[in-house]
Amino acid sequence: MNDGVRYPPVLLPHGVNDPRVAVWESLKFAARLMAARQGDSPVWLRLDYAAGHGIGNTREQQLEENADTYAFLWHHLSQRD
Repeated sequence: MNDGVRYPPVLLPHGVNDPRVAVWESLKFAARLMAARQGDSPVWLRLDYAAGHGIGNTREQQLEENADTYAFLWHHLSQRD
């Protein structure tokens, strides 16, 4: 990651109960990205306290994450010039 780069909007989904990836890794990446970026593109964290690495998530959890992802994409892609 380089400082002063105009990065696109970013959504970082993370299951807090993920045994493979600690939640602080997503938090640290988000903080570094926010510090490095030029401009005001958003960096959003989507923390699911009932989810893990994705395997074993309920259908409802999968649908909620998909809905949030599509809403994020729809919002930011519709604002492009």
